[in-house]
Amino acid sequence: MVNPQHQHQHHQEDDDDDEPIMIKLLVIGPPRSGKTSIINKYCNNINPTNYKITVGVDCVTKETTISGRKVILMIWDIAGQERYAHMTRLYYSDAKGVFIVFDSSNIEPTLKVAEQWKEDVDECFADNPIPSILLANKGDLFPNSQQEIPYKRFDKFCEENTIDKWFLTSAMTGAGLNESVEDMVKTIFERNPSLLPRDKESFKLQPEANSQNNRPNQATTERKTCC
Repeated sequence: MVNPQHQHQHHQEDDDDDEPIMIKLLVIGPPRSGKTSIINKYCNNINPTNYKITVGVDCVTKETTISGRKVILMIWDIAGQERYAHMTRLYYSDAKGVFIVFDSSNIEPTLKVAEQWKEDVDECFADNPIPSILLANKGDLFPNSQQEIPYKRFDKFCEENTIDKWFLTSAMTGAGLNESVEDMVKTIFERNPSLLPRDKESFKLQPEANSQNNRPNQATTERKTCC
């Protein structure tokens, strides 16, 4: 005969096991790089329309399943304008990962601004660096131009700025968005095992091979300690 108390305990453990994991993510970068469009596409499958500047900070949530785990992503859209820079750090608290977005159709100017944003994040998380992924947005423009994707340039930027890896993305087509978010969450799980119940810590959470928009090993750099 099954002990009712034991049965109740077993169900409660299952309920705890199904409890979603809350993860706060930051999305930063220069103005007009497509941060808000990326978030809208990933969370609500909304295609970009007329450009509307983000004032201050916005937050969007999305519930999904990654590595067999239910997660609730709290995605914070940080305004890219310098006049809001003094207040952005207020919203960095408790973030587990950061996406740095730049405009791949205007590479050098927006990479320069993206570098400044990364420096700001490094200062805020100097004692406990968080995973970071670079998003080369507006990747849908490459097939329509004579310009080749500068893999080595993006690889070098990640290495110089201690960014884990990069993905070519498009808010128009959605390319690279699911892959980059899944990779980010898996990396967060690896570096924060306390987020997972003990019986799940042994799960394999290695990020999968890069998507077709990213050459294997080229877009990945080893994490370095931020000073």
